[in-house]
Amino acid sequence: MRVLMPVPDRDFDVTEVAVPWRLLTDAGHEVVLATEVAGTRPAADPRLLTGVLFGQLGAEDEPKRFYQQLTEAPEFGATVAWADVDVTGFDGLLLPGGHAPGMRQYLGSAELRAKVGEFWSLGRPVGAICHGVLVLARTQDPATGRSVLAVRPACPSTWNAPPT
Repeated sequence: MRVLMPVPDRDFDVTEVAVPWRLLTDAGHEVVLATEVAGTRPAADPRLLTGVLFGQLGAEDEPKRFYQQLTEAPEFGATVAWADVDVTGFDGLLLPGGHAPGMRQYLGSAELRAKVGEFWSLGRPVGAICHGVLVLARTQDPATGRSVLAVRPACPSTWNAPPT
């Protein structure tokens, strides 16, 4: 399976990107990272790597190790531009989050929301972690003009199930 993982240029959550990447690749799936501009080497929120207060409140050691592995992987520097993504070439979509200022690029991108909407309409699996849910909430269904989540139950495990 090919999984699309859009990320901002900087400030994504280390754990929310590196851990799914590691698990998916270990399971034999291809993870394609996408940024606003193709070829951008994205960067995690540095405070999560060093610790927010006196070295505390940062990512755990395992996600930091996975992030280091990710930064050494070929796909990390070979990102695809959000605008150039052909969503039909992917089996799944994962929207990770983050909470630092660099996330505004990701959360506010109409271009990214358009691609997410295209993928959503395919009915394929979509996952969102933390602030990644905001991308989904802000993505409009072209048929209704409402959020793609407007008619979905609150339980994320059923997001792409038919509405009830």
